[in-house]
Amino acid sequence: GIALVEGKNVTFQLRGLDEGSHTIEIYTADAAGWESFPSFHEWIVDTQPPDCKIEGPANVTNVTSAELQIACSEPYNLICDVDGKVLNKNDEKLLHGRSAFHLRGLDEGRHRLRCIAKDALGNAKNVTHSWVVDTLGPPSSKFTRTPPKQSKRKRQVFRIECSERDCAYWISIDTRAWRRLRTREGGVEVRKTGPTEADVEFTLRLGAGYHTVRIRASDQAGNEEESPSEYEFVQF
Repeated sequence: GIALVEGKNVTFQLRGLDEGSHTIEIYTADAAGWESFPSFHEWIVDTQPPDCKIEGPANVTNVTSAELQIACSEPYNLICDVDGKVLNKNDEKLLHGRSAFHLRGLDEGRHRLRCIAKDALGNAKNVTHSWVVDTLGPPSSKFTRTPPKQSKRKRQVFRIECSERDCAYWISIDTRAWRRLRTREGGVEVRKTGPTEADVEFTLRLGAGYHTVRIRASDQAGNEEESPSEYEFVQF
């Protein structure tokens, strides 16, 4: 657009500018109509964060090392951590192209690389990549506490443990379908008995009769126990 402004010292504001490049041209003219050569000023409006992507291991891997790369659509600086441990803090120098990370000696279980990338104007983008290291294969569970084979108790207490840390458990009671072992569902009370998610004790409230309780474990990689643990008893 064109605007005519009179005065010696002029200030004006532009609002609602679109994302991208802009140029302003200034001409001056005196009372006699003499015009000056134009003055130019160019600038870029950038309110969008860089578009960044992380390439890394597949969702589940049996390798305890990892190669990860991050690339952004424009120069960027970078702060990254793995599982909460800072890998780098480059908040001054702008990077170009790809940044690579080489990780070794990863523990069994889930891991996450989290990066904050900022462009030259400070627009920030959060990107993450998660994966699971699984070198053990399917887990196995076992009962470490059970009620008597013939019980008169109203509440039957079981304790279980798993061959891997942070197992999830599934339960089948008598002829019922398998379902996740959670507290307060289907008359089941569950509580932790140790430092990991795999250390679990649960209590059942069942009626009189012959009962079969089956437990099956799964790990973070999605592997399911091949031979569920089973316990049979009679409640009077």
